[in-house]
Amino acid sequence: MDLDKLFGISLINDVIYDTDTKEFYFLCNKKDGKVGFYLIKFNEDDPSKYSYLTMWNHKLDIGDVNMQILREKDNPDGCKELLIGYKTIYINTYNLVVIDLAGDEDKRATLFRHESFQLWESAVFGMNLSVSKDFVSLSKAGMNILALGSTSKKELRGSDGSKKMIHSLDSLSYLKVDPLNFINFKCQDYGNRVISIEQEEEIFKGDIREHQYREIYKIKIHEITLRELMILQSFYICKTQSEIVDLVKLQPNPRFFYKTFLELDASNMASILAFDSRAMESLLRDENSQYFSEEYPIIYKNKIRKKTGKDFYYISALDAALKNNQVKAVNKMIEYVVKYQNNYVSSYLFLKILPALMQKDIKIQAILES
Repeated sequence: MDLDKLFGISLINDVIYDTDTKEFYFLCNKKDGKVGFYLIKFNEDDPSKYSYLTMWNHKLDIGDVNMQILREKDNPDGCKELLIGYKTIYINTYNLVVIDLAGDEDKRATLFRHESFQLWESAVFGMNLSVSKDFVSLSKAGMNILALGSTSKKELRGSDGSKKMIHSLDSLSYLKVDPLNFINFKCQDYGNRVISIEQEEEIFKGDIREHQYREIYKIKIHEITLRELMILQSFYICKTQSEIVDLVKLQPNPRFFYKTFLELDASNMASILAFDSRAMESLLRDENSQYFSEEYPIIYKNKIRKKTGKDFYYISALDAALKNNQVKAVNKMIEYVVKYQNNYVSSYLFLKILPALMQKDIKIQAILES
């Protein structure tokens, strides 16, 4: 059987066999004459039983493809993922795509895509380390490590002896609005790292089926400076909430409080300080509107470490303020969301807390009319 004719494809980049399901996965760069990213799965015994997992017509050549299957046997959820590493022409990126292969087939989806800088003209090789669950890419520029699996973060030591902390891609899954969303880590420019929450959608152009990706919202990751680190440490030595509020008001520029840092588990200080109404009234006042951005929201779901230090819970700044009975803070955040974060995605912030807002007699008219 001629697979090229059966699937209408050419430029096959790589193929891998899954011994569990007795199926082949292979990636090609062209289908029906259109250049893109096409991932196909077919049965070992009957190739006519096939399905297109991804049909992304991005019009870019891809190369140096490496496909592997990651199995995390110690994970109670039975983690099984397809890893696809490849470089892309023109935009000069090396991409790692992680696709879920566990559980019900209808609920499987693309989990992550990570983009880092890589010259098309330079060779690159990617591989998964089965013990550490890290994906390593090797090129002329050096070595790049991405942490996979369920471990939230881990410490590495560089060749010069310096310690570095890397966060796993899976540790940021809580940012998804829906379980079928996927996270796109746009890290080709280290000074402009963006985490984009996106939705993979299936569209039809005539009889041709394609996939496209719609951005839901995104956050920008900042590199913390020494001054910002000192301010952050100062909050931890404050003995009273009044000292915290005074420290907030002492800052000549509030931009620091709206920045997202990996050191804060992809949260920002404005969200962390939601337990105090005075701090939120100072940070979210209209005089600071020049620092607000509709492109990068301030209020979204955060990852907060439990007091035991062993696990996390996930709440937004609105949830935290309600939990601490900070009605003024809730009102200020609602005012901010309506003015500066007014899009349908923000509605997920209120899905579970709307009854509590009404019970505390908090005005929600602005939310309903936005």
